[in-house]
Amino acid sequence: MGRKKLGKKRGVALISLASLLLGAGSVYAAVGNPFDKDMVGRQANGSVLTPVNQYVTPAGQQVEFGGNPISVKVRPDGKTAAAIIGRSDYGGNGINIVDLETGALVKNNIPLSLSHMWGLAYSADGTRLYATGSSGTTGKVVIMSVADDGTPSILQTVSLPLAAVGGNINPQDIALGPDGKTLLVALSRDNSLGVIDLESGQLTDRIPVGNAPTSVVVSGNAAYVTNTGGRAAEPGDLTVDSSGTPIVAEQTGSSASGTVSVVDLSGKTVSTTVEVGLQPARMDVSGSYVFVANTNSDTVSVIDTKTNRVVQTIDVEPYPNAPKGSAPNAVKMINGNQLAVSLGRNNALAVYDWNGPSKEPRLRGLVPTAWFPVDIATDEAHNRLLVANADGVGSLGPERNLKIQGISVTGHSSYAQQGSLSIIPASFGNKELVQWTDDVYANNNWFEIAGRNAKPRNNKKPVAIPERIGEPSPIKHIFYIVKENRTYDQVHGDMGKGNSDPALTQFGKDVTPNFHKIANTYPLLDNFYVSGIQSASGHQWVMQATNTDYEDKETDVGNVRSYPGGAGDSLAYASTGHLWDNALKHGLSVVNFGEDTTAFSGPQAFGTWTDWYNDYLILSGQKQGELHVPIGDYTAKTDIPSLDPITYKPFPTFDSGIPDQYRYEIFKQKFEDYVKNGDLPQLVQMWVMNDHTAGTSTGFPTPQAQVADNDLAVGKIVDLISHSPYWKDSLILVTEDDAQNGVDHVDGHRAPAYVISPWVKKGVTDSHYWTVINMVRSIEQILGLPPMNQNDAAAVPMSELFTDKPDFTPYEFVPNQIPLDTLNGQPGSNAAALANTAEVTTEAKEIEKAWIQKGEDVDAVTARLKERLTALSGSAVVTVTNQNISGDDSQVKIDLTGADGATLEQAAGTIRSSLEGMADLSVLGAADDEDGLAGYRVELDRAKLESAGVKPEQVMERVRNYLAGGTLLEMNAGRQDAVPLEIRTELPAARDDASGMELPETEVLAMLGRETFQGKDGKPVPLEQLATLTRAAGTQVVRERDGEPFAVVTANITSRNIEQVAGQVKKRLSELTLPAGVHYSMNGITAQVGQMIGEMAIALSVSVVLILLILSMVFRGWRAPLCVLAGIPFAFIGSIAGLVLTGGEWDLATLVGLLMITGIAATNGIVLVDRVERHLSAGMAPREAILLGASSRVRPVLMTAVTTVLTLLPLCFSSGSDTVISKMLGIVVVCGMISSTLISLLLIPLLYDWVLVRRYRTAAADNGAKTLLRTS
Repeated sequence: MGRKKLGKKRGVALISLASLLLGAGSVYAAVGNPFDKDMVGRQANGSVLTPVNQYVTPAGQQVEFGGNPISVKVRPDGKTAAAIIGRSDYGGNGINIVDLETGALVKNNIPLSLSHMWGLAYSADGTRLYATGSSGTTGKVVIMSVADDGTPSILQTVSLPLAAVGGNINPQDIALGPDGKTLLVALSRDNSLGVIDLESGQLTDRIPVGNAPTSVVVSGNAAYVTNTGGRAAEPGDLTVDSSGTPIVAEQTGSSASGTVSVVDLSGKTVSTTVEVGLQPARMDVSGSYVFVANTNSDTVSVIDTKTNRVVQTIDVEPYPNAPKGSAPNAVKMINGNQLAVSLGRNNALAVYDWNGPSKEPRLRGLVPTAWFPVDIATDEAHNRLLVANADGVGSLGPERNLKIQGISVTGHSSYAQQGSLSIIPASFGNKELVQWTDDVYANNNWFEIAGRNAKPRNNKKPVAIPERIGEPSPIKHIFYIVKENRTYDQVHGDMGKGNSDPALTQFGKDVTPNFHKIANTYPLLDNFYVSGIQSASGHQWVMQATNTDYEDKETDVGNVRSYPGGAGDSLAYASTGHLWDNALKHGLSVVNFGEDTTAFSGPQAFGTWTDWYNDYLILSGQKQGELHVPIGDYTAKTDIPSLDPITYKPFPTFDSGIPDQYRYEIFKQKFEDYVKNGDLPQLVQMWVMNDHTAGTSTGFPTPQAQVADNDLAVGKIVDLISHSPYWKDSLILVTEDDAQNGVDHVDGHRAPAYVISPWVKKGVTDSHYWTVINMVRSIEQILGLPPMNQNDAAAVPMSELFTDKPDFTPYEFVPNQIPLDTLNGQPGSNAAALANTAEVTTEAKEIEKAWIQKGEDVDAVTARLKERLTALSGSAVVTVTNQNISGDDSQVKIDLTGADGATLEQAAGTIRSSLEGMADLSVLGAADDEDGLAGYRVELDRAKLESAGVKPEQVMERVRNYLAGGTLLEMNAGRQDAVPLEIRTELPAARDDASGMELPETEVLAMLGRETFQGKDGKPVPLEQLATLTRAAGTQVVRERDGEPFAVVTANITSRNIEQVAGQVKKRLSELTLPAGVHYSMNGITAQVGQMIGEMAIALSVSVVLILLILSMVFRGWRAPLCVLAGIPFAFIGSIAGLVLTGGEWDLATLVGLLMITGIAATNGIVLVDRVERHLSAGMAPREAILLGASSRVRPVLMTAVTTVLTLLPLCFSSGSDTVISKMLGIVVVCGMISSTLISLLLIPLLYDWVLVRRYRTAAADNGAKTLLRTS
């Protein structure tokens, strides 16, 4: 559908632009949801819909590439420009070079051996290019030479020392010193300005400045440094930590100060500290003025370099009376008297006429950019602007693979970022600006924004969603539940309705029965999106309806300073506050269960997951005993002052070591108190987070078990509320914080969400575009809260989902379908609870489609599929099989026992090598076994982490830099973890910076161990003190069974002739010389066939005995039953002959066919014998009775046989993988039917004649004997 052009009266274009800006909101009619049912991504009209309630329609020429560009610089000769990517695992890496003549990307992903990147600067002559970033915990500056075509080559990498607070010094923006001989670097975590001598390549000075410096510019002999965290704290200040530095803060936790340090470069000291707006970012120097973009104040400060005072503050209001939220983050003077300001949250440049500080700047108009512009450079040679758009067009990069508990899927990931550069003409005409301003208004849904936020009217009847904020609603209580990290398809791909893809389901109905029931009972939202990429940004969007420029960039560069995945950094909090701040400010009551808490601790040892699970069993009455931690001994903590008083302390924070069932029991106790006392707060926010999972960590439940735990907890919460007196006026909203640990066929931000209430429509599938911003707006609309910022002010509530005819039917939770306490490492724990564990790719779908259309033979398709899949990856292990025997893959397993693990591993390798290359056999390698992943293992120590004050997710985010490209972590550990890692050799962590050669694994482990984290005492803590780092298991998998080692070699039989291939395997094994003491046994399909034969033999025996007993009672003797049964074995002759002639295999279909023939043969025999017995009862002679009886049954028996054969005959000639079973069944029954018919009409009469003649002769002899006795 695409972005809508709201019909504007053509006369507007003739009035002044100022009038347009002032009146734009009043010339548009109300339009409802402007995004309608559009899905995130590219639209038919060329626009792109983002997951933050915005279209993007960037002006000028667009250059797209993988990753998030953080900085852009134009080479002094004006021929090329360089853009640097923020992190190496979001789709791009290093530097991209653009030809400014053509606008083409000429060099892509030039590696810098950095995992995190930020700043760029050219030398004055353009022969050198400088970049900043980090490798692991080491901050670095890369010095490059620049070829004539603009291509940089690394000359030297300067390693920087650790920050004063420990850990990465975090270099950000960089500028050339006034003498051209030094580099000035903002050292963010060191709170200093670094000076690098270019001749020696050494860091010579670290000049203390303010908190969290980020950008630096030079004017004369002074450097101006923006301090995002403002001034240093003084005694008595309220402070909140940011990466080891106390930040002067508001009650909301947000920073309360922003400064610019003026550094005298001669004396290397700060001469003046200038107070500017909050969280200042990038600057520009023009003449004697420095312009500073203040991201958290929506202002631009103008500093006079002669006095070093702020002489003007420009309020950024993109539309009249706009609340804060534009996030201006860069500024550039153009055309001599125009100021271009990058509005990060508006995806636009604001263009001002600026004629000195004594005159009010005039907003000329807005220019649309792509998503989240962060830097501006000028191409003076072509009079153009280059805008670096960090989020570009969103997660439209290549699809990614994700494997969880044996289920492999491929789809869109939120990590697949596609950034861009916008190349825009700098000469703006009025006509262009009018059109572009119109575009920006439409993209941000600003038309009719005044009406959308109009004052409430009096005497309005209560409705579920009031038309205006402040008007009454019957809903008085809202429960806002935040979950973790899942995509829509991951959970609801198997819904069978809506826009769902079952191929991507990893936690389907068997795992999440409550989420499925809720989605079927209440609205199924199949077009709902979370706005963050990962938790550090996701929780900000969920609770603030925005994300600060600081945190958005942190996400885009790999969270070097912090990872506030649920609080933990003052600079991640917007000045506009959180949802609870809004509620408290307007007199509402609020309680918080876990959300944005940072710790959960107490005097006792934390214990294990099992300890907390036992506590849940005790609390729920399922078990007797003492709690290992009495309720209240452990308390939740938060760094946000306004949140602490309303937080219910016994409710745990994020910790996958505590089951959600425990969280439910804690909530249940408090909720029952609210019911008893009648004092339930109006806003209840809750973090129920175990769908995050702890992955494959030892001692934790499996991923599916933890998701099932989360599902059951939420189901119980809904059940509890719906059976309470508060149900009649309550609304429950459930969302993920992000969708980073899943993939989706629409977009990596699409997530499951639920709207639950008596006041919502039931059983509907709603495909309107919604995001967490709309969810926040719905809360505000119902509770009468004004919007916090521009995002929720522009958003519409989710009105389409509500009804004014309530249904008060309570919800009944569904018990879990899989055990919640299946721990990783237990037998079978890696087996998925879902039936679909096959990897489904686009290539496979296309091949399958061709197969179905062409109707090819299964063997031909199998061969072609294997050939094409193997071509996709030179390193992948590809196994292609057909299916038979109840649809199961024909898998042979060879169990090895009788020796130690190493010997068994050697034997397994010998067998695998011997079997490889056998026809119709595909030997599985270690890649097919999750337990056999080659790599490294990191085992976090819970107690040490807690003692040091380091979050596990911080460790996991750092570890992510060591993962191979395209790899998604299955989890981020709660407090303890063991993660198999593949070290990516292209990263500096695995390469020597000087030589670029790969390092040995011992050195890699050592470097990983030296990664440091900020402890709670401000000192650095290396990873090696928090975890055990070891080489993971080898490529063979050795396990123990009953305390004895054993190994398994697995292979798939790719032919339908299972017995033949199995025989060849046995023969090959018998020829091998295995190590002494090693014994092997065949399992898998061969064992299954043997077991089935035994079971069918039992079934046949039982059926024969039952037939015999029933017939003996009916015919009152044994002669008739025995004649009937005697014909059954002869009936098998035809079936066996059919199998031999067609080359069929002895499988389940064969056995079922034989069982059917048994019944048919018995039926024909019974009918014939019954007719003979009737004739005998009528007094006929035996032979006459047999002939008459047999002749009378010829026609019905033949008719039965002919109809059966004709019915099943097509099956005998069928082909294709889906007809293998039916073909064997047809052959067995048809051939058996022919022999059975002949036997029924010929053999049974002969047998019966023989039996009757013997009986009558015996009877005659007996009668003669009796006569002689009577006469004697």
